[in-house]
Amino acid sequence: MKTKIIFGILLLAVCSAGIPAAAQTTKTTLTVTADDQSRYYGDPNPVLTITYSGFVNGDTEASLTVKPTAVVAATPSSLVGTYPITASGGVSGKYDFNYVAGILTVKNYYVFNPAVTASDIVYGQTLASSTISPASAVSASDGSPVTGSWAWDDNSIKPNAGDQNFTATFTPTDPQQYKMQSFVTVHVAPVLLTITKSIASLQASPIGRITLTVNGIVSGDGYSDIFSGINSCTIPGVTCTYDSDDGSGTFTFDVGTTADNASASGTLALGLTGNYSTSDNLSFLVFGESTGAQLTNPIQVNQVNVAAFNSYAGSGDGLSKNYGQVEDITLPIPASGGSNSEFLTSYPYPVE
Repeated sequence: MKTKIIFGILLLAVCSAGIPAAAQTTKTTLTVTADDQSRYYGDPNPVLTITYSGFVNGDTEASLTVKPTAVVAATPSSLVGTYPITASGGVSGKYDFNYVAGILTVKNYYVFNPAVTASDIVYGQTLASSTISPASAVSASDGSPVTGSWAWDDNSIKPNAGDQNFTATFTPTDPQQYKMQSFVTVHVAPVLLTITKSIASLQASPIGRITLTVNGIVSGDGYSDIFSGINSCTIPGVTCTYDSDDGSGTFTFDVGTTADNASASGTLALGLTGNYSTSDNLSFLVFGESTGAQLTNPIQVNQVNVAAFNSYAGSGDGLSKNYGQVEDITLPIPASGGSNSEFLTSYPYPVE
């Protein structure tokens, strides 16, 4: 009996010796990542997928007892934004699961409207004066119409004259569903100026001057904003220059001294910047003195400047004609040193 008991104990010991080896086997960690997804507002959720990392010995997803699944709380009516995608539920005798969440991004539908236009404005006005139409757009997803309104991103901009593009944003009636920012072209017309030219004697100053009174200037603009400069000056021996701006629309240009202009004549022509236009003539004919000379030209009498010719004894009766009539008038040019040794008038005729 003792021998049998000892044998049994030994046999039990031998059999039990192999049990700890199997019981100490550990599982491998399997990383399960929910893949990122995106969709547009109002659409159903896409199929949610999972990516694995950590399979060993040729195992695949099919080797798992229960496959994990991914879920997201967002529905088609969920607002634009991001939502976590979580994975869970995996079962395996070989693997422990490490779950990594993904992200579902719910996006706006984009819209466009290739036919959108903006109303014209005039230089000096801001974009706030230009209206964008029509008040609609088109869905980039299916071409369906989208209601809403357009607005300039910065309606305080005061653009220069010409056709220019500025950014505008479309705000849909349903702000969750659509969005858009686009360039819209606006036409900016130049300002029409009224320019009155003085007809003055150069004898009044050591320097001959042409003075312009300009009406219609946009507030804050000065000489360089209005005039592009002196386009030409063809008076022999004379350099024509811009002199001054009194800040209220009166601009003065120098055309040389009385000595420079002796027995000389030529033209001074000015140009305007693209922001301004005028129907008035910007070319001026300058006459110098010439003793005993007489100038005969067809002149259209303007009641505004008739008084400027009163000191000249015309041989014709043109000065008595009504405004708008044309008459050949002979204007004698007094000798040097006279009270009106030189004079200016506009060119080409008629005088305005």
